[in-house]
Amino acid sequence: MQTGKYIKYMILLCTAASMLIVYTILMHHTLESKNNQKEHGTQLVYENSVLKIHNVEDYLKFAESISENDYKNWEVLLCADLDFSKYTHMTPIGYRSDTMDSVTFHGVFNGNGHKITGLSIYMKDQGAGMFARLGGTVKNLWLDNCVFSGKKSGTVAAEMVGGSILNCYLNSV
Repeated sequence: MQTGKYIKYMILLCTAASMLIVYTILMHHTLESKNNQKEHGTQLVYENSVLKIHNVEDYLKFAESISENDYKNWEVLLCADLDFSKYTHMTPIGYRSDTMDSVTFHGVFNGNGHKITGLSIYMKDQGAGMFARLGGTVKNLWLDNCVFSGKKSGTVAAEMVGGSILNCYLNSV
């Protein structure tokens, strides 16, 4: 009788252990899948040579990426109004703090009629503007309540290198 009871307990124990292993594998797979989705959500998404900016975080990622890509033959499309009033220590798009130099933006930044509010850029010994150096085009953009202060200051660009600014509006800049 003891042997039969022992076998039943062993079968029960093995079944429980198997269920625990399956549960652990499923949970690991679920967490891994969620992490992959989260990581993909933090990357810039490019479609047909267009980069879409939906929020301040996308804008900041774009500003960081400019040191690796000058966006020649690309359009950067603003898809929403952006409010920077909670952000400090902003630097111009294209400014590289590691070399204290600037990369020229050669693409098209299309504000798409949207507004950037509260962007403040202070550069003691460098140029200050939304872009450090503009060789492309900025168009259809509203800048509202923004401050640009530096050795050389502009609103859309601290320095123009053959670029153009079209249909842009400034208010309280």
